[in-house]
Amino acid sequence: MSRIVNVGLCEARHEMPVKDFIWSLIEAPMDFDGLTNHARQWIDQQDFEDHDYSAVNVYVTGLTTALTSFLIAWDNNKARIPSRPTLSLLHFDRDNNSYKTQIWG
Repeated sequence: MSRIVNVGLCEARHEMPVKDFIWSLIEAPMDFDGLTNHARQWIDQQDFEDHDYSAVNVYVTGLTTALTSFLIAWDNNKARIPSRPTLSLLHFDRDNNSYKTQIWG
């Protein structure tokens, strides 16, 4: 059975239909290296290489610097996780009051 991870990018910024978040607090939004290291640690904790994950859905309502840092960390893990799950970025659509999916690379 494949697993799907549903996670928010930044907690307490907007309402999201998830309980888990990559960041609960960002004290230094311009610390790109620190943000990327945090994202890398979150990815490592998921054990994607040892489990059957089919998708990771990230609700991106939050800081742009956090999103770009997460995407850098995600892309830097390609060699370590050759059969990575599909990464979907879910953006809030104000017109429809729902989330719209954007597939990452």
